Amino acid sequence: MSFEEWMQAVDETVGMIAFGLSVYDLPDIDFRSLYDAGETAQTAAEEALAYADFPLEELGFLD
Repeated sequence: MSFEEWMQAVDETVGMIAFGLSVYDLPDIDFRSLYDAGETAQTAAEEALAYADFPLEELGFLD
């Protein structure tokens, strides 16, 4: 999967978790390093949302 395809998957995952928000609505994090490290789109989305102080634990994520 290319970086662009992976970012699309991250964006879709953020939207599913965060009620339609886009990854591009969130503060920037180093997505390229996450991609290069082999992280999943789900993990990257959760990390981006956590960095933005989105209440993941209240929604049942990061338990």
